[in-house]
Amino acid sequence: VVKTMRASSLVLGPLVARCGRARVSLPGGCAIGARPINLHVGALEQLGAEVRQEHGYIEAVAPQGLHGATVEFDRITVTGTEDLLMAAVLAKGESIIENAAREPEVVDLANCLVKLAEYEAAAKAAKEAEKAAAKAAKEEAKAAAKAAKAAEKEAEKAAKLHFNCTGAHRMGSQWMPCTQHGEAHGSGTSR
Repeated sequence: VVKTMRASSLVLGPLVARCGRARVSLPGGCAIGARPINLHVGALEQLGAEVRQEHGYIEAVAPQGLHGATVEFDRITVTGTEDLLMAAVLAKGESIIENAAREPEVVDLANCLVKLAEYEAAAKAAKEAEKAAAKAAKEEAKAAAKAAKAAEKEAEKAAKLHFNCTGAHRMGSQWMPCTQHGEAHGSGTSR
């Protein structure tokens, strides 16, 4: 299908940027005549892609990803600018496009890419906040379990004291009635 469309060249840049490799059919079907894509290819090569053309296909590879660069188009190209914009936003580093097309659809694409970056940053921040909250909850649960275990040991200790209590405790040289275990009990007499 893309052999009959001009749009096949528009996916070359973003695919090689995201996947490290792209293979698309040479574009066709342009009503105003042949429109070569050498500007697309040259721009992608400046971003670090290796591009080959054979058997009616264009294959671009960038195993280490694309890198930012200053790219100057020899002449204004709308689809070349769009293709490079989509590739450059995924490249490492900063890219500058000189002699870029300024048509409304190019401006719309640039604005769309900026919005997508904002959404991606917000989603990343939300995910990090979720991780931090989960970590804090896990730490709180650990602390609560530790406190509960300590309280359980204290309760066991108090129960043993209460169970073994004869009803009086020695206070200095005198025996006093037991009130330490929540109630007076036992005979309260001296031993």
